[in-house]
Amino acid sequence: MRKVDEEEIGKSQSKPLSGPPQRTGEVKKAPSSLKGPPPKAPDSNQQAEMESVPETSHLPERGTSVSDYTQLPGGGDYQYESGQTIYSGSVCGTWKQNSDESFTRTQ
Repeated sequence: MRKVDEEEIGKSQSKPLSGPPQRTGEVKKAPSSLKGPPPKAPDSNQQAEMESVPETSHLPERGTSVSDYTQLPGGGDYQYESGQTIYSGSVCGTWKQNSDESFTRTQ
């Protein structure tokens, strides 16, 4: 911090004591050789995510069972109703949990 002499306290200054230079009224043009940023390439992670989401047509048939929750297709949510666990979503269908912790596709 700058130490201020007692004599300077009452004086008004037209310039700030520090900081960037003050702007002038003239407008500067951008150089004509500048180009915009390059087009954005698709991120490999985004591409992999899009490919990993199963489509409804690639889902197992109704009545198909999987051994446990790790075998369920992605994109669903769990619902717990009356002691029954249901896994469902618009892209994965509806799966009902069996007593042996396997799941069977119902819709």
